[in-house]
Amino acid sequence: MAQIVIVDDSSFQRLYLGRIVRDAGHNVIEASGGNEAIELINKEKPDCMLLDILMPGINGFDVLAYMNKNDISLPVIVISADIQESIQKRCIEKGAFSFLGKFVRKVSLLNEIDRALHAKTENRYANDVISN
Repeated sequence: MAQIVIVDDSSFQRLYLGRIVRDAGHNVIEASGGNEAIELINKEKPDCMLLDILMPGINGFDVLAYMNKNDISLPVIVISADIQESIQKRCIEKGAFSFLGKFVRKVSLLNEIDRALHAKTENRYANDVISN
């Protein structure tokens, strides 16, 4: 199956999301912050990323900016506790594939991963905001 990188400074959130993704048959790589995420993107070439926005140091916006600057085409599903419309819009404008609010439901997450992986194989990205 696909290789999914999960980026979140919360070990609980990485565990929760990782369990769902692994149970669906995907390989999981975890990063606890933006620096680690950038290293993994370049080294592992994942198929999809689940990205938190609010992290210390290099945050999710910085990761998205890095990807844009370096022409890295990777579907990014932002999963954040900050569900303000302005934050959601900013994520999509910066190239995120979609946005989910924490705590995401299993079905919503797996549907969004499937959509992102399908879009990657079709080489198209339909950026939108998904409400739980």
